[in-house]
Amino acid sequence: MWRGNPIITCIDDLCRWPIQESCELGRLPEHYIYRLLLCYLDWAYAHGICCQLGDDDIEGQSDLRLFYRRLMIGRTDGDSETHINVDEGYRRRLRQQVLVACQDEDLFRDRRAERLTTVLRWYTREAFRYGTQSRVSMLYSVANFASIVETLRVWMVIARFHCDRNDERLIRALYSWLRGLERIHRLHAGRFVSQRYSTSEQDGIQFRRELLQWKDALSRMISLC
Repeated sequence: MWRGNPIITCIDDLCRWPIQESCELGRLPEHYIYRLLLCYLDWAYAHGICCQLGDDDIEGQSDLRLFYRRLMIGRTDGDSETHINVDEGYRRRLRQQVLVACQDEDLFRDRRAERLTTVLRWYTREAFRYGTQSRVSMLYSVANFASIVETLRVWMVIARFHCDRNDERLIRALYSWLRGLERIHRLHAGRFVSQRYSTSEQDGIQFRRELLQWKDALSRMISLC
């Protein structure tokens, strides 16, 4: 199983989508994923396929393609050489990758104090996309949430292309579950900030209990797949 961004499911995907520029491997490796994601978004737009994952998804408010192009510093042109993959095999691998990523133990840890240290050390890189340490989103692994959502979006494009209603329902359920988990992290991160970057034992116990309950909810969801 490929251990990286869930959009890349195996070595064959890297062969299909080779690195094009040095920044995709060096200073800004995120550009590699953004390039692939933009190709899917552009293709979906051209074919009239909606990429929206839920009622509260950003796509209902703005153009996601513009959002990712703004993140790609110095790269606003299209990419006609990168061809998307809508094969059934890739769809199945995406499904498996997303389910594995959603069970990552890092999503169910209280990392508030650890993340505060990370932000202070890696301020520029972290703040560029996710905001400054004044934002509570810096106090949990928001990048992990973002990568899963981006993979869900690619999976949704392929599922809707194949008119796979079962996959579409599962994607929407996972998206709703993921947003709920992020709300738990955001609530306790906000409490951590309001308590001047400290936490009580009772708060820690409650946080861990809620994370465990959400993890159990995922297990039940997967068992029904």
